[in-house]
Amino acid sequence: MTAQYSYFRAEGASLAAIDTIAEARLEVEDMRWLLCQRYSASAVVGWLDDQTGRYTIHEVHFGMPSVAPEGWVSTRPERQSEGAVERAMPAPGSADHFYITNFAGLIERAAGKQRLEHVLGSGEMEYRDMEARAKTSDRFVRYTILGGGDKPAGDVAQEDFRLFTVISGPWKSADPLAFQKMGDDFYIRVPNRAGTEIPQFAPPDAVRISYDDMLKIDAAERLAAFNRTRAASFDPGI
Repeated sequence: MTAQYSYFRAEGASLAAIDTIAEARLEVEDMRWLLCQRYSASAVVGWLDDQTGRYTIHEVHFGMPSVAPEGWVSTRPERQSEGAVERAMPAPGSADHFYITNFAGLIERAAGKQRLEHVLGSGEMEYRDMEARAKTSDRFVRYTILGGGDKPAGDVAQEDFRLFTVISGPWKSADPLAFQKMGDDFYIRVPNRAGTEIPQFAPPDAVRISYDDMLKIDAAERLAAFNRTRAASFDPGI
């Protein structure tokens, strides 16, 4: 089976892009927090449309004892029940609707810098053609997007996969650029062009790392994480 991914250690411009994303995510969360404070809400749900580039706030959550302000409209009336989280938005044309729409415009600038594709200017990665009932893996270090028995010898064990399945017919799966910190370095995963081991995009200044070496780095990071967890839970009084 042809490897569906290439891996790179982020350096130079690629590392700076990851720093930009981290700052942008903090900025977005800070602005969401400000909006929650204004309306005594528990969460603000919104996202950037990849097609239009516009950031839209779709609903605001209110957990007990907070409730939506008077005049707001439930976004999921079928789910409303006593004690449930209330999901609502201001009525169109109201002062609160105008305020939230404008606030979403402020978030948009930072939200546009939360993905490597946007910061590095790579363009969107190709979607994967998936068969019915195919399972995708959300592991960072992986040989193929498929889960189940599709991993080559030497790959991570089946129990390490958290799988997602579409029950209906053939479907397409998004497969964006991804990054993760392992040890002291950041690594970038780039989808390969279909049927080849040629990456769709070469991150600037980044150093290519073989799949076998990534497995070793991943194993070392997992062991370090296990040891950190064990040390944190150790009770010397026992």
